[in-house]
Amino acid sequence: MSSWLLVDNPIFYIAAILYFALFVVLAWKNFRLAVGLFILLLPTYLIRFSLGGIVSTVLEITFLSIFLVWVIHYSRYDLKEIRAFVGRHKYFFVALVLFFLASFVSVFSHEHPFGSDCVWRPYFLEPLLLFFMLIGRGEEIKGPDLINFFAYSTIPISALALLQKFLNWLFPADFWHIPPERVTSFFNSPSAVGLYLGPLIVLMGALLYKKAHLRHILEEEEKIVSPSMWSLPQRKLWRGIKGGTLLLGAAFMLAMLALIFSFSRGAWVALGAGSFFFALLLGWKKAAAVLAGFGLLLFFFAPSLRPSAALSEPAGKTRAILWEYTLHTLAVSPGRLVFGAGLNRLYSQAWNSYFKYKKAEPVVYSHDLLLNFLAETGLAGAVSFVALIVGAFWIVNRKRKDDDIILGAGVMSALTVIVIHGLIDVPYFKSDLAMEFWILMSFMSRSKWISDFTIWTEVNKLMWRKKQPVIVPVLKEPPWING
Repeated sequence: MSSWLLVDNPIFYIAAILYFALFVVLAWKNFRLAVGLFILLLPTYLIRFSLGGIVSTVLEITFLSIFLVWVIHYSRYDLKEIRAFVGRHKYFFVALVLFFLASFVSVFSHEHPFGSDCVWRPYFLEPLLLFFMLIGRGEEIKGPDLINFFAYSTIPISALALLQKFLNWLFPADFWHIPPERVTSFFNSPSAVGLYLGPLIVLMGALLYKKAHLRHILEEEEKIVSPSMWSLPQRKLWRGIKGGTLLLGAAFMLAMLALIFSFSRGAWVALGAGSFFFALLLGWKKAAAVLAGFGLLLFFFAPSLRPSAALSEPAGKTRAILWEYTLHTLAVSPGRLVFGAGLNRLYSQAWNSYFKYKKAEPVVYSHDLLLNFLAETGLAGAVSFVALIVGAFWIVNRKRKDDDIILGAGVMSALTVIVIHGLIDVPYFKSDLAMEFWILMSFMSRSKWISDFTIWTEVNKLMWRKKQPVIVPVLKEPPWING
């Protein structure tokens, strides 16, 4: 688990205790706001410290404060909703339990279980606990809330990336010999910027389109009935759409620029694939054709974006060696294939024995999602992770048709970005990415999306007044697609 800052100062420990206490108070008073701030603070996993031989991070302190409040104050009320979720999605839950058990077994494959270099807590235990907390708190923390929290979390990341690009300052330690034109923001590599922002850009785009769609409906209503005659919920909806769109749009544009300037080609390709899938899900055939055509043009006329070109570069060669190393190690050791080599063990050995002396990029994973889980958690972990992905697609695809077409497509497309990017990178084995993944999974596994997106209630009232069917409006391609 990489760190940007390792703190060892008594004053910091006092500040950490005060911070924990204040966050407990905040979570007790306003749990929704505490979760939002937790998402905003995801990059604080980079600030590490050791207390009594246990290595932790500021992000873990934040999580523990929220979890403590949930256990004491909310868990007894939320268990009913969690049991209902398990009952509705039995196969998904079986895959989740298998995934957790595989990760737990892999801890004991490590020579120092639960030691300073054990990453089981931030990569598996804490994200899964957060997943169940969000399932239980589904009535308080809505789906659009999670997207907005994610959007706000991208603003400081994107802003710092742009400062690095245009002012050439605030770069982290240059131990990877990163070219100056590639931004890293708070992270230690440019790829980390794309890994975090890619899925969220798709989600923000989906919510922006949804707001634009609702705004059009309300503007049409405004022509018929004066806003002064609207109900209070309708007026709140109108103010929320007008006020929230500007900030969301700014976050979207900043994130796009940061992703571009990271020069992470894997993130670019994954975002393109996610956008293409989003267009297909909404029935935008012309938009999908335009995106597909643009992708083909880049493939034929931008050789640097081809897989063969990427693998010929130093980072690509490192990936190829790691893939070969992983497959060879698993093939000669059936035990490792079944149970995994242990968390953060296989590639740390590879780095110490080979890459360290080659002065190569100090990657510690195979940079392939399936190989990562196969090497770290064994066959059970890899199979269960694939089952979770397939189950999530199935759940969302079923729900989006009945509840929320736009945001359902956005969530599925965000998951697509993770899967595509996972072909050549590591979109899970980082504290922020593991949390991001399971927050998305909690979004997808709610009992009724329509209860999350209650704004449709007011929209349906407006449509009923105009003698239209009380259904979610039929989506059309954006006007810029039709010319």
